[in-house]
Amino acid sequence: MIVGAIMIGRREAVRMVRQNMSELASNMASALDSTMRDRFREIQVIGGLRPLRTAWRTDPDQVREVLDTLQASLPAYTWIGFAATDGTVLSSTEKLLEGASVAERPWFVNGLKAPSVGDVHDAKLLAAVLRRGPDVAPFRFVDVSVPVRDEAGMLAGVLGAHLSWSWAGDLRQRLP
Repeated sequence: MIVGAIMIGRREAVRMVRQNMSELASNMASALDSTMRDRFREIQVIGGLRPLRTAWRTDPDQVREVLDTLQASLPAYTWIGFAATDGTVLSSTEKLLEGASVAERPWFVNGLKAPSVGDVHDAKLLAAVLRRGPDVAPFRFVDVSVPVRDEAGMLAGVLGAHLSWSWAGDLRQRLP
């Protein structure tokens, strides 16, 4: 009789744990999706701002001011930059990578064609600039990028943002 009660108790405990894990996974997926959708939308809005259409190629300071303001408002943005169609970074947060070529980076290549969201990855160019010490874990990022048009409607370049993947851990901690 005791063995039967133990087995029933065990099955019920396993069922409850599975149900709780399933709910947690579903909540986490929804929260990740919602947060990424918001960041993607923000980059699309900035990329489409009419007042910046003349500034993308001609006024890197004005563009940088907008990008720095966005980054300051949301710490998940580790880096935001605008690169001309040849891949040269013209404006970026804190001037990081300005003058460097990102022509080979997937966020840039994909962003030339259409709005894009990348997978979690290391940031090869930014890692050297952001590294605080040799024993620090590698930075993990998710990229969002959008093509940017000038006042004539011509492709001016790509606006891209690296979101630190640490926000996903912070999000997980806030879930019940």
